[in-house]
Amino acid sequence: MLNLLLAFIPDSALPVIIAGAGLLIMLGLVKPRTAFGFIGVFVLSIVTAPLIEAVFAELPLWLTALILVAGGFWAVRTVLEFTLGEHAAGHVIGTAFIATVRLLFLTLFFPVRVVVRALRSYRSSIR
Repeated sequence: MLNLLLAFIPDSALPVIIAGAGLLIMLGLVKPRTAFGFIGVFVLSIVTAPLIEAVFAELPLWLTALILVAGGFWAVRTVLEFTLGEHAAGHVIGTAFIATVRLLFLTLFFPVRVVVRALRSYRSSIR
């Protein structure tokens, strides 16, 4: 859940995060290891952003879309695990995945179904 929240924090907030972590350490509300871990993950996400951008620029569009869908499922599952629990989130994600695969096959085979129906109606009109 922490990684999902970190994705929405802007890069310009780094000084505020460091100052807030220091304040929380001084007040004894957070252990130093936890605060440094949080800051480390945030800094690492800033440093690796150009690398990830370069990798995604070289990937084909279909693979990028597949990774985006997988990331969406991961994000939704994380939120659902936080709100509903692990088993309910697994059930919801399983149902959504099956529906997504079904929609993919329906979309891929739609032109075939249209052609088959047109041929059937043409064949029945000849008789």
